[in-house]
Amino acid sequence: MAPVRIAVEGCGHGSLNDIYETVDRKATEKGWGSVDIVIIGGDFQALRNANDATCLSVPDKFKQIGDFHEYYSGARTAPYLTLFIGGNHEASNHLSELYYGGWVAPKIFFMGAANIMRLGPLRISGMSGIWKGYDYRKAHYERLPYNRDDVSSIYHIRELDVRKLLQVRTQVDIGLSHDWPKGVEKLGDYGTLFRKKSGFKADSDSGKLGSVAAREALNHLRPAYWLSAHLHVRFTAKVPHNPPRAKSNPLSPRSPPVDVVDAKKDSPVSRSNLNTSTLAGHQLLGTAIGDEHTRIKAWNAFGATARRAEKERHDQEMFMQMIRARQPQVPRNITFHETSKIGGGPVQTCIRGADGEKIESAPVDDEQIKDHDKVSEGNSAVDIPLEEVLTQQGSSFVETTESVRTTKLTKTTTDVKMTDEVADNMDKISISTSPSSAPSVKSPPAEKALPKADISLNWSDDRTPDTWWNDGVDDRVCAVETELPASLGQSSLSKPVSNRPAPYLPAPEKIQNLATQFLTLDKPHNHDDFVELLEIEPISEQGGAAIESPLRLQYDKEWLAILRAFADELEFGGPPNVPVPPHKGYEFYQQRIIEEEEWVEENIVKAGLLDVPTDFVLTAPIYDPGVSINTQEQPKEYTNPQTSAFCKLIGIENKFDMSEEERQARMAAGPRVEAPRHFQGNRGGRGGRGRGARGGRGPGRGAYSGRAGRGSSGPPAQSTTDIAW
Repeated sequence: MAPVRIAVEGCGHGSLNDIYETVDRKATEKGWGSVDIVIIGGDFQALRNANDATCLSVPDKFKQIGDFHEYYSGARTAPYLTLFIGGNHEASNHLSELYYGGWVAPKIFFMGAANIMRLGPLRISGMSGIWKGYDYRKAHYERLPYNRDDVSSIYHIRELDVRKLLQVRTQVDIGLSHDWPKGVEKLGDYGTLFRKKSGFKADSDSGKLGSVAAREALNHLRPAYWLSAHLHVRFTAKVPHNPPRAKSNPLSPRSPPVDVVDAKKDSPVSRSNLNTSTLAGHQLLGTAIGDEHTRIKAWNAFGATARRAEKERHDQEMFMQMIRARQPQVPRNITFHETSKIGGGPVQTCIRGADGEKIESAPVDDEQIKDHDKVSEGNSAVDIPLEEVLTQQGSSFVETTESVRTTKLTKTTTDVKMTDEVADNMDKISISTSPSSAPSVKSPPAEKALPKADISLNWSDDRTPDTWWNDGVDDRVCAVETELPASLGQSSLSKPVSNRPAPYLPAPEKIQNLATQFLTLDKPHNHDDFVELLEIEPISEQGGAAIESPLRLQYDKEWLAILRAFADELEFGGPPNVPVPPHKGYEFYQQRIIEEEEWVEENIVKAGLLDVPTDFVLTAPIYDPGVSINTQEQPKEYTNPQTSAFCKLIGIENKFDMSEEERQARMAAGPRVEAPRHFQGNRGGRGGRGRGARGGRGPGRGAYSGRAGRGSSGPPAQSTTDIAW
């Protein structure tokens, strides 16, 4: 099978003419007669007319009508089949019409909020938007007419859309996200990257660079290529994945493995080489009964359980701090004493200020245990594998755990770091050299040399929560706690652990790829390359279908089944701050998807309806040069006939339809009342003492928030990598 020739482009920013001209030139230089598809990584800016620009999250002085309106009106026709995802600078009203995907112009296809499509032998996944933790678990509540907050939040990716991607069970060839998967910068030539892009190192070190949602999708889908944009720089990396697991029941719970690390060599070692004599005879093993093997397992369970308990405590603290953040009357000079004692270990005492910062710390009583889930001997250290805990259903240690573990807390703190050193570093990547000492070398082409990185933790299976989230809730804790023995107790934040559904699909046996090549590119008229040509050999299953030339876009039958299974959970246009329906657990969803696959096979596949219809119709008026790009008149909402036809095809309700009378009533009522600006601390400020660009004491309205000024509360300040146009 001949490889598929694709042209990859970074951020579009309305420059379609330049993009297509560059693809022509590069294809000629390469000796290619053409390319099969052009893929654009977001910020496409599909402005049909000037009114669409009112829904574009860009300051007025940067707004331009761009080239797209020529392709929308039919004045031009795209020379190549073009596929794109949404970014953070889009005509969001236009893209909202095509939540499930569709043509924005002839030969130009938008992937929708999340999607999997087929192009000949290739299987392509896409997720639109960028990561903001404080909006992640909200529904799609933004609907015309938009207020200022809606324009700034509608492109934030939502958990429900990622929830669907995490149910996929078969191999994908290409994955798309606008912003980078979190942590991927550490897997390439980060030294050169940090020198080229100001502020990247600080954002990377603080955990603000990249998308948690994109990382989780990449971890699960494991495509051959992952393509991103957003940060306007060319960068490559190679993401390793674990080998496939042994065969098992696809619906049986199983936790992600935790590799054991040899501290001397800083590399994974086999569990069969563990020196269990390190654990034998330890004082805490005396709290369990049974033979030595059982007591060693008890110690393993204790470490993991204590870490979960610490995480629960910090989740609760983060939630309480979010509440206290709205009570400015709390004096800033109050200090608190904190004492903790876990598992009979040393008592640790420290004094913290009202902001949670540690002021002073008392010395540890003894040095027998440095971490309650790591045992030290000489200069080596052994991580206790978490999956050992899952074999403890019959261990006698389970009945004694709660009597051994005690925790005393005399205040609620804003310090979100775990006291457990290992747990605090589970989401970080250990590297052999610092960014400042890395060689200054230009990133190699994606088709040739791959960047190297020395990693000691398993990046691809890390699903640990990020402590910088501010929403106070973390469903990912449930992923591990659901699989722990029920007798280990209840979460302090919700119902008993044993009743929680497990949100993660165990690593599917049909997703076997071991390495993903990451590529991100610049935007037109900037410093780095913004177009790159690739030949991609498919690694996904072909299903025996004949592949015709030219390649056509087709629906993916597994994805259609997933959409049917999740159709009832979609909410659109409701009140803000309403979370999505709770996760029902992968067992529930997988059973539903299996049932829906039978329906899709019978009603769509056998009926020959997998080809995407190519008929395109105008919805909004075409561009009128007499209307200023800075008009304040918002557009009408339109029911896109493609969305109506797609919902009818797969037999689900079209929640994006509305009668003309309802639309007129919404427009007459005007935009929803905005939240008080005091709670919008992420927008920077106009005062003079903020540390970031235009930062200040107040909440302000500055386009560049930098690191937010003092005194404002609400969502965290935007990082230097958040704003790109």
